[in-house]
Amino acid sequence: MPKEVLACVAQAKLPKLEHMELYLGMEDYGFDGSIEDVRPFFAKGLFPSLKYLGLSDSCIADEVATGVATSPVLEQIEVLDLSQGTLTDVGGRALLDSPLVKGLKKLDLHYHYLSTDLMKEFKASGLNVDVSDQQKGDEDDDQTYRYPAVGE
Repeated sequence: MPKEVLACVAQAKLPKLEHMELYLGMEDYGFDGSIEDVRPFFAKGLFPSLKYLGLSDSCIADEVATGVATSPVLEQIEVLDLSQGTLTDVGGRALLDSPLVKGLKKLDLHYHYLSTDLMKEFKASGLNVDVSDQQKGDEDDDQTYRYPAVGE
């Protein structure tokens, strides 16, 4: 999703919008933004009726998770969907440690790169969380590559 589209959505007047899913993607397939382009969606009241926020399929899933974990929008929504992205223990830990996340009815993290240990912590946390579909990064020349679920 190009950052211009994110900006247009963030500026839209949608007072009755209850369910929003944005597939952010990755640079090779159209995402040219940064966490700063996603940050407007962390504000409480941007869409006053919003109950479901999906910021999915993201190559910057750790940054999104870390940013949203302490954001006011969590006081408003019931479901946070950060699935199908490149989420690792960095973003997962920020979510797990957030008191605001505990107020959600559901946290969807399916298709992720979380460690087995952190998955166990999520399952033991009492949260209604989906941590299914664990992925393994591709190793090449001491480099680990992670990809969102939807690419081509």
